Amino acid sequence: MHPVLFEVAGISVYSYGFMIAIGAIAGVSYMAIQGKRDVGLTFDQANSLFLFICLAAFVGGKVFLIFENPAYYLEQPGKLLTGRGFVFYGSFLFAIPTMFLFFRINKLPTYAMLDVMAVTTCLVHMFGRIGCFMAGCCYGKPTDSFAGVTFTDAACQAEPLNTPLHPTQLYEALYIFGVMMVVLSL
Repeated sequence: MHPVLFEVAGISVYSYGFMIAIGAIAGVSYMAIQGKRDVGLTFDQANSLFLFICLAAFVGGKVFLIFENPAYYLEQPGKLLTGRGFVFYGSFLFAIPTMFLFFRINKLPTYAMLDVMAVTTCLVHMFGRIGCFMAGCCYGKPTDSFAGVTFTDAACQAEPLNTPLHPTQLYEALYIFGVMMVVLSL
C-alpha cells in the first residue's frame, strides 16, 4: 500500500508508526477517561503507565526482532535502533509484566484496571494492524477472492508484488474491533 505516508524536510513518516501513534493516542485517552471513572486513576498515573508500557513495548519489540535474524543484529547492533521493525509478541511480553508491576506499585485494583486495559490494548493493536496493512507487512497468501489486495509499492514488504493477496491485516483489525465491542458490552 503506502509504507511511507509523506516526507517532511527529508524525514519519512512511515504509515505503520503513524497508525501506532493514532492507536496509542486513542488508547491512552480511553485509559485516562475510563480509568478515572472506574478506579480513580489520576492523569499523572495514566501518563506514567502509558510511558512505561511504551518503553517496555519498544524494548520488547526490538529484543524479539533479534530472534528473526540473530547474526544480522549481532554484527550490526546499531540497526536495532536505526532500522525498521518490531515484533508484536516481544512488545506484548514485555508490556504485560510492566503493567502488572505498575498496578502493584500504585495500589490499583488489578481486575478493574484489566477491564480498562483490555479496551486500550484493542485500540492500539487494531490501529497497528491497519498500519501493517499500509506497510504491506504480515500479508496473506495469494488469492482470487474479491477481498484480494494487490500491493504495488516496491517499498512495501508484501511478496509477491502485483499479485492479489488476502488482507490478513484487515481481517485481524476487524476481528479485534469485534472483540473490543464484546468487551465493552460486558
